[in-house]
Amino acid sequence: MNASSSERDIEKLYKWIDTYSITRQKRNINRDFSDAIPLVEMLKVHFPKVVDMHNYTPSNSFAQKVDNWRTLQRKVLSRKLKISFPQSVLDAVSKAEAGVVEEVLWQIKMAIDKLDWTVKNQESEVYLVEGFGNEIADTVMPIKIKHGSKILDQRIVPASVYDEMVESIKTKDDTIKRLQDKIYHLEQMVELKDSRIEDLRSKMNEENGVQSAKRFLNNLF
Repeated sequence: MNASSSERDIEKLYKWIDTYSITRQKRNINRDFSDAIPLVEMLKVHFPKVVDMHNYTPSNSFAQKVDNWRTLQRKVLSRKLKISFPQSVLDAVSKAEAGVVEEVLWQIKMAIDKLDWTVKNQESEVYLVEGFGNEIADTVMPIKIKHGSKILDQRIVPASVYDEMVESIKTKDDTIKRLQDKIYHLEQMVELKDSRIEDLRSKMNEENGVQSAKRFLNNLF
């Protein structure tokens, strides 16, 4: 975000900040974020194993504020979001200079949005789990996988169990196919028998008709 950024962009930025639970009451965004503590709390939502709140000290001291920003940039921003700000920007934010923190937060927001989009649109993820003992080698194990902002319940199935399941399904499919063939064959036999019965019935009716006509003629003459 720069001098030509619209008020709508700033409004989006403030709404984005409001989606996080920040312990510090909002008063003035420049002063609120000058020691980086609110941003640390926001980034902990995305990187809970990387962000340690004990590494950052709330302070009114300029030196401590700069130290907080340097630590955050070294441990999180440059490593996880691949962004870095020059020292002059960190100093300006620590001094609560107007307009600087919005620029910094906007770039961080864009980096987080890009990271979330990348994770959510991954076609597949491959996980390798090693080190299990023999006692659980043949069991189906529940695991949790983080996909974007969601936690999904999945199962790890050992190869031997999977192969047995595939073979069992194939056997059942073959059995179903044979039964379907038998049913079709029986249906064809029933249709054939019904057709033969109908033919016999027609012939019997014809013969009965001829015999009746002969008896009628004999009685006449």
